[in-house]
Amino acid sequence: MKKIGILSLALVLALVLLSVVVACVTEPVDNTPEPLPGFTAPAHGVSGSGLYLGSEWVYQDFIYDDGGILDNAADIVEARVSASGDDLMVRVTLNSFTEGSPVAVGVAVGEQGSQAHNWPYSAGVSSQWEWFVLATPEAVFSIEPDESIQELEPPIIDFSEGTIEFCLPEAVMGDPTLRLTIASGGWDPGIETLEVVDLAFNHRHFETTTTEFRSEAQTAAIDSGVLDGFFADVSLATLGNGMVDPLPSEPGIYDRVYRSCQDLGLGYGTEFPKYRGRWQPYILYIPDSYRHGQPAPLVLMLHALGQTHFQYLSGEFFPQIGGELGAIVVTPLALGTDGWYWDEALVDTLDAWVDVDQHYSIDEDQVYVTGYSMGGYGTYRLTTLFPELFAAAATWVGPPAYQYWPFPSQPIPAGPRQQPGKTTEMVENVVYVPTYIIAGSADTLVPVSGVNYHAGRYAALGHECRYARHEGMSHAYLHGDYSRECDWLSGRQRVTDPPQVMLRIRQSAWVTSDRPSDEQMAILRHLRELLTELGGQLDGAYWVSGVVPTVTGDDFAIVDLTSYGIAARVPIVTPIGPDTITGFGNPSYPGTTYVLQGNSHTFDLAPVENCLVGSLSEVSELTIDLDRAGLSSVDLDLDISVDQDVTLRLISGETENIVMLSS
Repeated sequence: MKKIGILSLALVLALVLLSVVVACVTEPVDNTPEPLPGFTAPAHGVSGSGLYLGSEWVYQDFIYDDGGILDNAADIVEARVSASGDDLMVRVTLNSFTEGSPVAVGVAVGEQGSQAHNWPYSAGVSSQWEWFVLATPEAVFSIEPDESIQELEPPIIDFSEGTIEFCLPEAVMGDPTLRLTIASGGWDPGIETLEVVDLAFNHRHFETTTTEFRSEAQTAAIDSGVLDGFFADVSLATLGNGMVDPLPSEPGIYDRVYRSCQDLGLGYGTEFPKYRGRWQPYILYIPDSYRHGQPAPLVLMLHALGQTHFQYLSGEFFPQIGGELGAIVVTPLALGTDGWYWDEALVDTLDAWVDVDQHYSIDEDQVYVTGYSMGGYGTYRLTTLFPELFAAAATWVGPPAYQYWPFPSQPIPAGPRQQPGKTTEMVENVVYVPTYIIAGSADTLVPVSGVNYHAGRYAALGHECRYARHEGMSHAYLHGDYSRECDWLSGRQRVTDPPQVMLRIRQSAWVTSDRPSDEQMAILRHLRELLTELGGQLDGAYWVSGVVPTVTGDDFAIVDLTSYGIAARVPIVTPIGPDTITGFGNPSYPGTTYVLQGNSHTFDLAPVENCLVGSLSEVSELTIDLDRAGLSSVDLDLDISVDQDVTLRLISGETENIVMLSS
């Protein structure tokens, strides 16, 4: 690599900075100027909040709160302000802003006590301002209350990021604190009119209802024409001193937005994925007990069919489960109401989880997953695919197969997810994920016959589990009492290095098999990358990795290996029930009587030996982490039956030994 001297590098940086500053105050030399300086802080992701992040002030808006107008081209994702020398710069990110989008951004600039004026360009709204700046994709104009107009330097547009950047008039720098109101909307250059559809500074305390996408207060303000309250006071002195605000972590419910790893197009669709943009939302609950820097449990609470990440805002879900467990609770949007936690919806769920891990203190050994209806199916799906990531699980009236399963008949509908969508056939994988299953005997959407069979497999395999079948209860679980689930989950720790690893790997369960190969590859790539971030894997679990199946489609590769190198807790299984429990929950609803059964575990310790035993079926290759399995390659006793030749890779630190197993 070619090296640049320190003096030369300083000169280069000075020249770059000078050229960018000049671009803000003089005509650019071409139509593709460099981005403005100062916009480097990472997105903080807390919707309805503005934070000072070094030399920037960054406001995160509520996403998809524009009603889908203009295909979300005017949906504000983020607004930033940065000062550099004599220039005050603004960058606004729009959800679906592309070339040709008939969109403009209006910025009203004043100070506390400034007089209110109507916005120009027939916008139909008013706010406090002394200067008004209109930024279109082609030009930027500064307007004063006396209607004098000055054309400023053209905006810097990045359609790949959906951003529009521009400088404010130099005159605004005279005020130590600026009061800003920012709006976006449809722009008609022919008649020069701005139709406001979205507001920045829609602060969290405004949108306290459960209205989807937090648009109620904003819509009322736009309809009234008065934008009082929708402003932000930005201190130029604070911008200059480099202060960094902490991420808000007070107890309560937050809307978060993160940049998705998926590129699925733009805007709001009518079919899955319904929410396609690169910026995606989820709901976050922070309990009273949370302290940043002190790892807290995490609960993934997956939403039902026809619902979004807002499903659990009403009722007692968050306060009971998050509060009693002292847990952060997350409900991903999963790109829409009907993704069934397959493909892009599964990627989005893991993507949101990674975002939480990056911004909050999470105890990775206390991650739990729950969900209602389709969210219950998602719970079964995540735990059977990625068992090593979870400490325990609970489901509410969740179907164990994709969509509808009138057991003993096949699930409905037929298709590429019919067989791989049956999580019941992968229950072996969740031996270390204790699961609480709740169902209703009168449920017509999730027939209890399928749940009976599913729960019976947990019990037959000796898994630690509970099955509560509520007599006469339909699909609506309305009792509002989640104490059983809290008791079940509370304090459970993830098993990281178990003595036995049982895996049934079905590649057709990873991604829908009839999709184009490039789409399948993209989904699998995202899953692998996200699982690496979370400490999981697709083709293995625990101390087994890199399993290469020799079967495709709906057939299984099977791993059943036991390490005697771990002073293992060997479970002693004690069947529970069936017991009839009466007087549960809300007496106004059916199902106050339920039948409870399952297994409880106590543990004994096995002797330690340098021995690995078990069997492999339809596997050509796999890797064993000897250190995690408590084994040594020296004098290792292998007793593994196989149905074909297998390449067994034994790794310990940087050392790898290869053993060929013959059938």
